[in-house]
Amino acid sequence: MPLTQKKLIPGIWLLLVIVALASPPLWWSEGTPPVVDVAAAENNKGPANIGQAKYMTKSALDALRNILPDLADQVEADLTTGPNPIVDFTIPDPKTPDWIEKQKAPLLIGQLKALSAPFYQALHSSSSSWLENQLVANQTKDTADATNYYPWSSDTTDDANRAIANIGQLKAVFSLPFESFPIYDYTPGMVTGSASAPFLDSYD
Repeated sequence: MPLTQKKLIPGIWLLLVIVALASPPLWWSEGTPPVVDVAAAENNKGPANIGQAKYMTKSALDALRNILPDLADQVEADLTTGPNPIVDFTIPDPKTPDWIEKQKAPLLIGQLKALSAPFYQALHSSSSSWLENQLVANQTKDTADATNYYPWSSDTTDDANRAIANIGQLKAVFSLPFESFPIYDYTPGMVTGSASAPFLDSYD
């Protein structure tokens, strides 16, 4: 399901401190339906749900694969394989009532971190300078920890992993314009990080 148009908000929970975001990535306007529906009413403070988060994540993977297929494969492997897969992108045919209800469940901050962490690990390993530029442009850089390459603080005392994430946070975390990635900097096989989290629908 698509997300509403991005709107600037002064701050969103404890996950991010945001004043403004950079221009939206081109891949947000792609897909059927588009990832972000610019014609829809803005609702960045509204709660995000599991279905929206999975659609955003899968769309991000597809966009990354168009530019850096090897890197996308590594991110997808971190998300979907291992003893504790983070997410299952499988859509049943036909869609069952139980599956549909699970997509409507609220997205938690911890789930959003788990979904996005593999992207940030891979992008940092491949071109740390590009990722740093995106964090600065989106004003999601952890100003208290220069070594932190995630769009949330490294200070665990401010964690709110069981809080419900909002649409603005979901968009801020995935505000990654892959079309500007410096392909000449990319080195296959450089990804060393690996996300470890339970399946998305049962994140604890």
